[in-house]
Amino acid sequence: MTDKLLFTRRLSSLAPVDQETMDALRELVAGEVIEVKIVKARNLGFHMKFMSMVRLVFDNQERFSNITQLLTAIKIEAGWYEDGPIVKGSPSYIPKSISFARMKEFEFHEFYREAVNAACRLLPHLNADDIMEQVISYGD
Repeated sequence: MTDKLLFTRRLSSLAPVDQETMDALRELVAGEVIEVKIVKARNLGFHMKFMSMVRLVFDNQERFSNITQLLTAIKIEAGWYEDGPIVKGSPSYIPKSISFARMKEFEFHEFYREAVNAACRLLPHLNADDIMEQVISYGD
């Protein structure tokens, strides 16, 4: 079971937001006491929009063999990294997390804008305006 579950408030209870959360709740035994830490989530819809953008870019390129490689390259190209050790005389980069717990909402908006531009620099056949227009309907 994952340790990060998403809920929405319903009157005096919490309701699961997604299938992963519903599945995790089913694993709990009725009456079992669990510890919960309440953290107000970043805008989930905007995060899903970002993931749709990454999927759209991935589906329209042949350079990266999996979506994780593409996301890592976008983070580094967007400047969302920390300097890593020098390996064989070359600098290395460690991508920063974009998790809800590690980024504030305004940071994620800034990162999103930079990520779209980074994707276009990595894959010059893409256009930022086209990406933004298409990502709105891509998740449908």
